[in-house]
Amino acid sequence: MKNRFAAFIPARLARVAMPLIAAVVLTPAAWADRIVTDNDRTLEGVIQSQNEYYININVRGTLVPVPRSRIREIVVQKPNENVRLLLDKANESLRRNQASVARAQLEQARALNATDQKLRDEMSQLDRKIVTIERSGGTPEERRHRAQDLLREAKDAYDRVQNDLGNEKLIEALRTDPSYDAAHTLIDQKLNQGNRPNLMLAAEYFAEALWPDNLKSDSTVIPMLPKIYSELAERFGETTDAERASRYYDLQDLLSKAFVQHPEWVGNDPELKRMIEMPMNDLMADLIGRNIAQGQYQTALDKLHIWMEPGKLPLADTLYARADIGQKNYAEAARLLDEVAAASGGSTQLQVQAKAARRLVEAQQNAAAGKTDAAIATLETVFYTPEQMIPEIREAVGQRLAELKGLKLKGGASPNPWLPAEVAALNLRFAAEQKGREDGYSQLRKSLAYVPWRLDAVWSVNGNAMTVQPQINDALRNMLSTPMQIQFNANSPFTLRMQIDLGMSEAEGQVFVQSMETGNKANFPQPLNVTGVKFSVDASYPALPPLLSAEWNAQSLLAQKDQAKGIKIPLASTAELATVIQKDLPKFIAPSVRQLPARLRIPEPLAGPEAKATPAAETK
Repeated sequence: MKNRFAAFIPARLARVAMPLIAAVVLTPAAWADRIVTDNDRTLEGVIQSQNEYYININVRGTLVPVPRSRIREIVVQKPNENVRLLLDKANESLRRNQASVARAQLEQARALNATDQKLRDEMSQLDRKIVTIERSGGTPEERRHRAQDLLREAKDAYDRVQNDLGNEKLIEALRTDPSYDAAHTLIDQKLNQGNRPNLMLAAEYFAEALWPDNLKSDSTVIPMLPKIYSELAERFGETTDAERASRYYDLQDLLSKAFVQHPEWVGNDPELKRMIEMPMNDLMADLIGRNIAQGQYQTALDKLHIWMEPGKLPLADTLYARADIGQKNYAEAARLLDEVAAASGGSTQLQVQAKAARRLVEAQQNAAAGKTDAAIATLETVFYTPEQMIPEIREAVGQRLAELKGLKLKGGASPNPWLPAEVAALNLRFAAEQKGREDGYSQLRKSLAYVPWRLDAVWSVNGNAMTVQPQINDALRNMLSTPMQIQFNANSPFTLRMQIDLGMSEAEGQVFVQSMETGNKANFPQPLNVTGVKFSVDASYPALPPLLSAEWNAQSLLAQKDQAKGIKIPLASTAELATVIQKDLPKFIAPSVRQLPARLRIPEPLAGPEAKATPAAETK
């Protein structure tokens, strides 16, 4: 076997290469590039160069030239694929305590100039591990020689305008020998170039070469530390890459501790000072909370594990629960919320949230078992709960209700007369995609003309709230139903709210209020003088903002979908209410209405059989 390979390997390399080749052909490596010779032997490694006569393949650190005339097949991996395989091998070498082999494999990977940023980050991380091992071994002279080689490589990279590689090599040189003045001088020069210094290079320099044993009071990096801290926080908040987030957190945590020991480094910038003096846990919670608010739930979970494991801090556990709900891990969220509630002394609000998360688990189980009605009923106990749910629970419940009620709607007839409008309203509020929200809006406009409403009337006299007898609201409901053809149902989730304020003299008002609240008949002047009637009207559904506003269109409604409060239209008189009913309400509530009242008459039971109401429009 050796003689056949020796026929195409130069004699000066044969002594070194033959044992290696034997190992390669007898033990399949299943990685990197592959060359198959004309006698069916295989070399596996990384092809690093080639010419008209030879292909040079690096086989485990040894460059082997193979004559093209003896090659039957070449299988070439893409550079990034080769880098991935080499890094896997380097990590395996480290696990076997073979740091020198891992170093050779890492340098081999670097020579391939990977374009994938994640691979480049992984190479940097692996380099730090290897340097940590190298620091503990070898004499100071050996470490200095290694640092000198790395500094030369850094300068060569800078000359080729490969600044990222140059920075990596420069930091590596300082890790290997933190006392190497030439490397400190070069990095100071780099940090002083241009108007915007490389803050990440400065952060790595401080962490790897200066803190805590090699501090230089006149170092260029010391005045930069507040801005570096701010930069790290911004990068931690914005990145979606877990490895980068981990490095940013480690650097920021180190800086936070350094500021405690050296408060004079904080500087005088009030904004930076406020951030630095904020407890690290509060800052992390704020940054990760932003990821959750943006719906980046997996990213938030990755960062939470970097910062704080579950069960260590209630503030973090609450964020874990929110992210878990976003990822549909409802059972885990319920468990964490229970623990947080217990740790806080049994907070009622947290117990409500934990119970809501358990309802999500229950609904998920019912839906999986085909019990759609039971799942909907369970979810509605959360949806209509008056306590404010955390956003992720509200979104999860709304989305699931939209899905399940949509299935019922597609399944055929339903005894629920407002189901089409409910599904449209839920999609408008909770649909994950813009198209779903727009479709919900379109369907809702079509449905509202036919959906039953719940009337919620609030009466007052001269601005003071008044409790009225049930028959008064019955009369108002009947009055609206007749000319406008509106259906009313006390169980409807859609609410038409009217606020009505009657104006009259103070003396008459006192007698009137007492009579209406007690149901007793009173002797009023003939006729009863109602000097003004003020109305405000709004229509709402629990999943939506109001459907009426002064300037209302689809885009503004979608933009306001997170608002919970009503937008009301104030009306000065019965005549003005009639105008709004005629011109505006049909657009949003009753597009099919054609017959409208010329004016709104006060219901007969309100004033009594002998009283006469005088609308404001008819008074001077």
